[in-house]
Amino acid sequence: MVCLNLPPHLRFLPENMYLAGLVPGPHPLTGHKHNHFLDILVDQLETSFHPGLFFTKTASYPLGRRARAALVGVVSDVVAARSSTGLGPSTRGDNLCSFCGISKGAMENFDRTQWPDRDDDAHRKLAEQWRDASTEAERDDIFSRYGIRWTPFFRLSYWNPRKMVVIDSMHNLLLGVLKRHCLTLWGMNDDRPDGD
Repeated sequence: MVCLNLPPHLRFLPENMYLAGLVPGPHPLTGHKHNHFLDILVDQLETSFHPGLFFTKTASYPLGRRARAALVGVVSDVVAARSSTGLGPSTRGDNLCSFCGISKGAMENFDRTQWPDRDDDAHRKLAEQWRDASTEAERDDIFSRYGIRWTPFFRLSYWNPRKMVVIDSMHNLLLGVLKRHCLTLWGMNDDRPDGD
């Protein structure tokens, strides 16, 4: 994590970054198995936001000052983005997109004016239903129908899954769009005898 109050040239220096945690490998966690790792982070974030942290003395405030911190965004690959928003893979449920409410049946509709907005309140309520389900079978049913499950980020009062998650450029462009263009559309492949 980085402090966005710092100037950009200082933001990413190792001494100014906070390692929130490590998830053991060698394979990524699937489903909701990462939630107990996120719970620890969210506990710290919630305390940092409300009531905030009190610093007993700073250079500008010798009598101390209260400061609040908030998570303003998650930057990740698509899989982690969907997971952090409580969504499953785009193959689950009828909804394909993390940001709008377009259904699988309308996936060939390229008119953006006809794409319904995702309802943030309904998303949160379905995630809460998944969390409060009394059995794993009930959770599986909710997830199969809607493709939504609980994520600890919903404990943050200010969390908006649609507005606070960004797909990073490396995964989106270099390993996503550009890779597909090179391998699929242009036929560039290391496995080919000509090396192109």
